[in-house]
Amino acid sequence: MRLKVPFFGYLLALIGLFLPSVIFVAILPSLINAEPVKARLLAELNDWAGARVTIGGPVSIESFFSLSVNLQDVEIASFKGLPNIKLFKAERVMARIAWTNLLTGTLDFDKIKIYNAQADAVGFGTDDLPDALRSLLTAQYRNPFDAFSLTNCRITFIDAPDASRRDLLIAGIGVYTRKSDAMITADGVFAWNGERVHGRLVTSAVAPDAGDAAVPIRLDVTSRLLSASFHGQAQLGPSRTASGDVNGNTPDAAELAKWIGVNGAPQLQKAVGIAGKLDFSGATLSLQTAALSLGAEKASGDLTLTLEDAAGTARRLEGSLAFEALDLRPIWQAGFAEPSPASPPESPAESLAKSIDMDLGISARSVRWDALASGSAAFTVTRKARLVSVEIAELGLFEGSMLGHVELDLSRPRAMARARLTAENVEAAQLLQALSQRDWLDGRADANIEAQAEGGSPDELLSSATGSARLGFPDGGQIRLDIPQLARSAGADGVDGWTGLDFARSDFDEMRAQLSLQSGQIRCSELSLSNRNSVVRGNGEVDLARQSLDWKFTVSPNAGDDAAADAPRQQTGAESSLSIKGPWLRPAIRSSERSSRAGGNGSTTWGMVKNLLAVQ
Repeated sequence: MRLKVPFFGYLLALIGLFLPSVIFVAILPSLINAEPVKARLLAELNDWAGARVTIGGPVSIESFFSLSVNLQDVEIASFKGLPNIKLFKAERVMARIAWTNLLTGTLDFDKIKIYNAQADAVGFGTDDLPDALRSLLTAQYRNPFDAFSLTNCRITFIDAPDASRRDLLIAGIGVYTRKSDAMITADGVFAWNGERVHGRLVTSAVAPDAGDAAVPIRLDVTSRLLSASFHGQAQLGPSRTASGDVNGNTPDAAELAKWIGVNGAPQLQKAVGIAGKLDFSGATLSLQTAALSLGAEKASGDLTLTLEDAAGTARRLEGSLAFEALDLRPIWQAGFAEPSPASPPESPAESLAKSIDMDLGISARSVRWDALASGSAAFTVTRKARLVSVEIAELGLFEGSMLGHVELDLSRPRAMARARLTAENVEAAQLLQALSQRDWLDGRADANIEAQAEGGSPDELLSSATGSARLGFPDGGQIRLDIPQLARSAGADGVDGWTGLDFARSDFDEMRAQLSLQSGQIRCSELSLSNRNSVVRGNGEVDLARQSLDWKFTVSPNAGDDAAADAPRQQTGAESSLSIKGPWLRPAIRSSERSSRAGGNGSTTWGMVKNLLAVQ
């Protein structure tokens, strides 16, 4: 026989058991005197904020699984330890009393929620951050609430000098305090300059009399433009020290700089990452065993940032970085901020960045500039105010080396650059190939170069460059243009263009040239090229804009080593002249010839000088 379970009977019994409790919970708020509850809540809010709290709207009491007190139009004039907060208003504040507290007869609130709040922070700068954080942690120590949350809150930062305003929008943040060990966990989402950010902080409350006691800090921040973390400890008292592991990266450094408000920041449009052991003490911040990435470039080293000197003014970044490979073009371009017709007021971060002096030692196993690649390099970058200098101690360049000094003056509207460089034993053929030129010259070259440029952008600087160079091939080489043969074959009528000419390589024992670059023209004031058969001297220019040539050469027979050294002097045979003039793709090539008497000292200027000396 089947036993029937009286289901509906049990259901009615349960309803009969719990219905009185539900009715009691529903009518309980109307039975509670709101004034003692309100007074108790105001007392706890006053103690938490450290200032007087006023309520402009009604107070209501609700209950379900806990008793909640709702306050409307709450205003807090200031917060203890946070002098920059001048006004705090909230449309609604809800405080909760757990039923366990009610049953024991205590009116202790364990949770507070603030909705639709507005606060003004006047003159808040980076120097105020440690004191503000310590005040918040001290407030949490005396905080009677286990949980605190903000929803839809706006904090307006007002810069005192120009009253500019920036808003921090808090979508939601929750702060939870574990009473057993005073550990605090804060987790929230906010928006700054149009970017949504998620942050999480795990730390410990600070007792008001804790002095310089260290607190653990585990901070993680993530957004579209930034992922950063700090895991360590800090002393937030007068000593203000911190140490721990730091890690940060961004997919676009230039966009990140704009987001945090550094308008004049370097425009390094590539991913940047940094990690290492951070140590902050007094006014010095150091990053040891740092790992730095600039796009594909990786580096390691140590960095130290001194925030102020004994006079309280200078800020300095120094250290050393060792790269595997380094691309100089993006870094060069990064030194120029994009011009803005109406720049916003300078932010504290921008002011800090502009006031930092720098002394960095940089080394790399290989360096490149576009397609131009070199070997190992070591140089020092120094910045003093708006003057940047680079001291090149080593630069492996096409089997040779280069050293020198480069200066960049950024204090004027149009930057001024100057350079003095010395190159030794550079393989000319490799250099020309790297510049996408035909290998028309081969040999080991030495050079002394002086250059300067002015412009408002990297491209303007390169296009406006002027300079001079002394070039020499002391050990000889090859040139893909036989000038003596060309002088013999061109004739007085000459030829037009290079078609049909022999471009076989011609050996030379020595070559020297004095070159200059100005207004898009390369001028050679002196060219000397000699081999065992002839001596070539010449001068001319190349117009880069018009793509034209204008060169004149004199070809003399070489009578020996003395003739090559002292030419022109005693010569035998014919001396010829050669001119190459016109568009460089099809110039007019003409030559002429005149005889030279053997043994005649008076046939040249040098000979006339020797005759004059002989008479004396």
